[in-house]
Amino acid sequence: MSKSPHRKDFDFAINHQPATQYKPTTIKLFFLLLFLLTSNYLLAQMGQLYGSVSTTQGEAMPYANVIILGKSQGTSTNFDGEYSLQLKPGTYKVSYQFVGYKSELKEVTIQAGERLPIHVSLEEEKVYLDAVVVKASSENPAYEIIRNAQKMRKTYLREHENISYEAYTKLFGKSGTNNSSAINLFGTMLNPHKGIFYLSETVSSLYKYNAHEKNEQLKASLIMGDTSNYSKNKSVFIELYESRPFSVVAQTVRNRFISPIANDAFGFYDYDYLGSIEEGNQLLHKIKLLPRSTGTNTFTGEIYIVDKSWRVYKSHLFTNSPIIGKMEINTTYIADEQENVLLPFSTSFILKDKSRELDIYHHNIFYDYVFDAPVPTIDKQANYIVGDSSLQKPDEWWEKQRPISLTEDEQLAYQQSLRLKSKDQNVRENINDSLPKSKKSPFRIFQQALGTGNITLTDNLALKLNVFTFNTVEGGVLKPHFVYRKEMKSGRELETDVALRYGFASRQFYAKGGVSYELNPLSVSKLRLEGGRYIEQISGNTSVSDFVNMAYSLDSKLNYQKLYGRDYISLQWGQELINGLDIKIGSNYNLRHPLENNSDYNWDKKSETAYMPNQSFIQGEYIDFESNQLWESNIAISYQHNRKFDLIKGRKVPLTSKYPKVSVGFDLGVMESEYSRFWANISNNFNFGPVGVSNISVSYGEFLTSNNLTPVDYFHFMGNQTIFYQRQKQYGLSYQLLDYYQYSNDSYFAGANFEHDFGNAIFGRVPLLKKLGLNTYFMANFLQSGDYNSFSELGVGLSMSYLPIRFNYFFGFEGNNYNLHGFMMHTNF
Repeated sequence: MSKSPHRKDFDFAINHQPATQYKPTTIKLFFLLLFLLTSNYLLAQMGQLYGSVSTTQGEAMPYANVIILGKSQGTSTNFDGEYSLQLKPGTYKVSYQFVGYKSELKEVTIQAGERLPIHVSLEEEKVYLDAVVVKASSENPAYEIIRNAQKMRKTYLREHENISYEAYTKLFGKSGTNNSSAINLFGTMLNPHKGIFYLSETVSSLYKYNAHEKNEQLKASLIMGDTSNYSKNKSVFIELYESRPFSVVAQTVRNRFISPIANDAFGFYDYDYLGSIEEGNQLLHKIKLLPRSTGTNTFTGEIYIVDKSWRVYKSHLFTNSPIIGKMEINTTYIADEQENVLLPFSTSFILKDKSRELDIYHHNIFYDYVFDAPVPTIDKQANYIVGDSSLQKPDEWWEKQRPISLTEDEQLAYQQSLRLKSKDQNVRENINDSLPKSKKSPFRIFQQALGTGNITLTDNLALKLNVFTFNTVEGGVLKPHFVYRKEMKSGRELETDVALRYGFASRQFYAKGGVSYELNPLSVSKLRLEGGRYIEQISGNTSVSDFVNMAYSLDSKLNYQKLYGRDYISLQWGQELINGLDIKIGSNYNLRHPLENNSDYNWDKKSETAYMPNQSFIQGEYIDFESNQLWESNIAISYQHNRKFDLIKGRKVPLTSKYPKVSVGFDLGVMESEYSRFWANISNNFNFGPVGVSNISVSYGEFLTSNNLTPVDYFHFMGNQTIFYQRQKQYGLSYQLLDYYQYSNDSYFAGANFEHDFGNAIFGRVPLLKKLGLNTYFMANFLQSGDYNSFSELGVGLSMSYLPIRFNYFFGFEGNNYNLHGFMMHTNF
């Protein structure tokens, strides 16, 4: 057996066991036997082609493609270069392909029940230059080939419509050390450690309505060491016919990679014609991609384009993003001669780090295409579906359905992970002696907590990361907040949380708790009961985080948080009425009481500056209030047409759509304060392709009646007086230079936010600057608050592909007068 030169064998002290756990009931056993009898009969009518693919030096070629020409059928080799393919009796032309190597064509005849071994060694690819006439005075012929591909891009993007197909996805991770950082790859969090640290497989059914609409239904899932959950790995294919086929998100920065055949590609790439090769009965032109700068979101590598039809046939790409490192991406199409189309066949993502002996493969194969397939009975807006039925299939199912055979190491990894769950303590200890262990270092625990905001204590219990803060009302504050989540036998979720709070300067103890219950997961229906005695911000939102307020208070005596005490009990219910139409109804009783500063502690002990009063500064004056009672009821309704959603084990997870979202709300307050008010918001995103994406949000609100209001009852807005970008929204709006309370009012407001993300459409074309990989942004915000002067601000932003931080500068105007400006950083921290 040919093996990769980087492969290391692991000696596991275990007995051979099935790779999956399966405990059938009588009914399940009947269907299992029926499946086995049927599949065995069908397989008896099939032949098996198997073998290996290696280089001429004998090195295994992981994920090389084995394609049946003209039949849209094939497979890939595994990590050790081995393959297996079930075929009906007949004669086939089999093409063995690996990017950068000369394809090998074999004509094979296979009989029913026959196992036919074919081992292939591939030579490095040799191209010839006489397929295209090259003149000394003319431009490189690659440019004309790319222009032809650009002309056909939209045509080929739209041709794969109303088809169904299957997808097999494998995610494999292996490391030689325990010193790797966590990696989030396509929604799966990987924590590398010595040995095979992650292995999962999925089989999905897909239906593609058109170029931009499809749904995917998970049929089977297998995860090393986990028989209770399903793999989060969705199938992925890099479609270069899309202008921006691939993106990497880090913090607040989205780096959208530019297709080498996008309409604006000549602004980012140069090209070199390397020559032509024959693949089957097709002539392929090999084009080298030469990014015009190293900092832009571009690919390096080669693409292969079919002569005359100008289709992309395959590609061998690399990204060199500082965020994800160097990633290799290989894509291949497969020809269906009967339909005269090229279909997506495989995409592999490869991350390697030789210094840590780290290998990560995310490999996808697409097969069993059906043209003009019946439209699925599921909702067209369903994006990803994980059914209620068991996704844990028996070994026999995987052995017959798995298009890529397991390596010996992968088989052992599955086996040893299941043996660890054995109740036999002696066996468990025996395995643990030889099993590469994952060391969960304090840094890794902290890294995970930063990403989620929680410190995981048990499978169900978590502690909020922010356990200590400082404010002028309480001084130092110890505030542990525990959250417990559990899925009931009915499949519904139950969540309880308890928050405790003690101020060392005020010497006051506070506590609150709540319970949320999922009434109907399919209609996103939840009920929440909450109550207690706690401290809240007067604005009713978290415009000033505890961390930012503590930093500004201790450093500069700028206590931006304005706090009040609240004794309350509340009941809230929410549900999706129809797809895209949500309703939330709530009612709460509140006893509100003002609070005063109790601490003047500051890092600068020589400072004579006094802290600001713990009162909201509204339209030129500090406004205090007396303790009072309020009973408030509210209703909010929102609608977004054709909203996409995931359906996970009977639980609906709303996403978004290209249509505007409209939201309206009404609040009614009675008892010692009385009011009625409404607000409305409409927001939408607009994708302009190569020139970026725009976001716009417009809102209006008005008090219909008001009597004896406290500052807590006013309209408040998401302002900002710090160097940290304000990401949160109130009434769909946020501002970067707006005083937190100056524009609060008890009459009406009208506001708007606008932001355009140009990506690298501006500086990506400027010599010298384009090497920095700069993304640019433009922002414009407006607020008319009652009869007070209007407020507006204009801003520009820059981010670099090297850093997950965005830098912004804003200019603010009161009425027509320019009066302030400021710099701020945009990060998720």
